[in-house]
Amino acid sequence: LSAVLLPSLSRSISMKQFDRVREITQDSLRYLLIFLVLINIVIAINSEGIIRLFFGAKYVEAASVLILLTAGLSLVTMMAIINTIMIARNKMKACFVMIAGLLALDVVLGLALVTRFGLMGAATATTLVGIVGTIWGGMYILQDFKGLVFSLSTVRIAGAAALVFLLSYGLNLISLDVIIESALIAGSYLVLLWLTKELNSIDLRRLRESFGIS
Repeated sequence: LSAVLLPSLSRSISMKQFDRVREITQDSLRYLLIFLVLINIVIAINSEGIIRLFFGAKYVEAASVLILLTAGLSLVTMMAIINTIMIARNKMKACFVMIAGLLALDVVLGLALVTRFGLMGAATATTLVGIVGTIWGGMYILQDFKGLVFSLSTVRIAGAAALVFLLSYGLNLISLDVIIESALIAGSYLVLLWLTKELNSIDLRRLRESFGIS
């Protein structure tokens, strides 16, 4: 997304197509939010099963760490895309100051939390840096960032996520393979987004085009 976003925004800005700049920015942030919420739902519901699948039962105690770390890395990912938007808008100095400040914060949090809480401390430090970075970067693109946070899209995505969590309680009553359960959860989430018109035919066309499918 970042590799595509930078040249697209730069071109639109150079041609002074500011409505197009706003459209690209908001669509990119919306798609990213949809994807990151999906990843977090799947891992939050199936964290123990995922740990068992990839690392074995003896590491299952790390399930809570995985949930928090996934949330933290999702915020860091959102922050990275916001940085790309800032770079395209010629805010290099602000971007550098922000990254330097976050690096210092990460070191301080690491020293304070990792030594006391181990893996959970590291995941907490990552999450806190992600939160600060996303808010900090969002202030530089406030109009577009606020447009996403307070939009109907956020309500629909949050509602779909909540319904999927309720569905997961029913799935827990059935013994399912973690891959099958994850696929059902992901499918249910995307279907709900389609039914609420958060995803539409335009989004599907863009998805096909991104894979070179006509």
